[in-house]
Amino acid sequence: MPPEHIVCAADPDSPERPVEQAVLLTVVATALAVALQFHDGLLEPFGFMVMASSLGVFGWALLRPPLGRPSTLNEANIERSLMAAVALVMAAQFTRPPGMFLDIHGLLAYVPFLAGIVAAAAVLARALRGARSLRPALLGLLALHLMLGAWVIRHAPNPGIDVVVFQRDGVAAFLSGHNPYTLTFPNIYTGTSTYDYYGPGMTVGGRLQFGFPYPPLSLLLAIPGSVFGGDFRYSQLIAMTTTGMLIARARGGRMALAAAVLYLFSPRSFFVLEQGWTEPFLVLLLALVVFCACRFRAGLGVALGLFLASKQYLLLAVPLIPLLRPLGHDRETLRRWSLTVALPAVAVVAVLALPFAVWNLPAFLHDVVTLQVQQPFRDDALTFLAAFAYLTGVRLPSSLAFLAAILAMVVAWRRCPRTPSGFALAVAFVFFAFFAFNKQAFCNYYSFVVGALCVALGSWQRRINEGSS
Repeated sequence: MPPEHIVCAADPDSPERPVEQAVLLTVVATALAVALQFHDGLLEPFGFMVMASSLGVFGWALLRPPLGRPSTLNEANIERSLMAAVALVMAAQFTRPPGMFLDIHGLLAYVPFLAGIVAAAAVLARALRGARSLRPALLGLLALHLMLGAWVIRHAPNPGIDVVVFQRDGVAAFLSGHNPYTLTFPNIYTGTSTYDYYGPGMTVGGRLQFGFPYPPLSLLLAIPGSVFGGDFRYSQLIAMTTTGMLIARARGGRMALAAAVLYLFSPRSFFVLEQGWTEPFLVLLLALVVFCACRFRAGLGVALGLFLASKQYLLLAVPLIPLLRPLGHDRETLRRWSLTVALPAVAVVAVLALPFAVWNLPAFLHDVVTLQVQQPFRDDALTFLAAFAYLTGVRLPSSLAFLAAILAMVVAWRRCPRTPSGFALAVAFVFFAFFAFNKQAFCNYYSFVVGALCVALGSWQRRINEGSS
């Protein structure tokens, strides 16, 4: 069977329901991506309504019963819905600049970027009209994404966001032999913000009283961009482009290519890059998990460990791992799974975390664990809690986010297929619910949800094929 038609694993549902579900989830990914374009993931009426509606449609798509009559939808409908989504997100690129801190002036200065978007749309349209091979189109789209991302980075050398300070100083400290978890950073928001970004006691004398606030893997992945490109964000750009390749190649075909483009050219994807947020690494590693589950099962354990080690909140993805496990429940199947997937994943997490923990355990625990719990309530977050606080003045407890995540897990266990695509779909749903009911959630948080949905759609399966993997 040629690569373009590889099917990852069997889907336990009927053919009709997954197709209609995929169309609905394409709508969810597109609506959420476009909503982020208009206010950068901050709380405002339109964005909140779209976010809330998208979560509702997502839940309905998973919970609705199979059709009682044959459906007229087929895989071509998914492709068409993805193409409409891609056209919409590419058109949205023309509504606002791709970044907030671009050091350029005048509309003409944006011509190179917008020309790249037009070129990407032309390449994709030609490929989906029946070009003889999708691979040249994929290579062209990846090259265009790299060039556009490099354009954004070059024109925004010093974005005014603390995440950039954390990663630049953290990488510099580590390369000079210092522990990045014992640093303090300057508070770049002093006198410029009405919000308490860090919580009580976290700022003393204009310095933030914590070090590198992310797990070690984020630091290690940022190093190549700093060393070879002079900016850690080149690592994130490579991560995003590689994610597009993995989405397109995990299953292959026009549908996967469209899903990859939907991720790469989502309206605020280059804004996420400009800001230096770490979510591109998370989406990359989720795409790697799905790719390995589809094409390289020997690497699944390592890929899963890297994914779980990339962000603190991904601990919530651990209960979803059984969706990647073979359907058999006999002792030999479970033993083989443990040896080839579970144990390597645990080993990878330990190898990445233990050296930094041993270096200075109190500092490591403070920065990676305690600091996250101490983060303050943000009234400008795109969440139900922030909207409720705005309307009533009452701040509900952030424990509601964990309750929402648990309820979403129950739905995911019962309704998501036991396939690589089903795992990515469950990750998207659980974290969408978790973010939507949290005390903080902004553009970068929801960009992870959009990315996870694109990973799921790229490896989507319509037909039952138990033997393909």
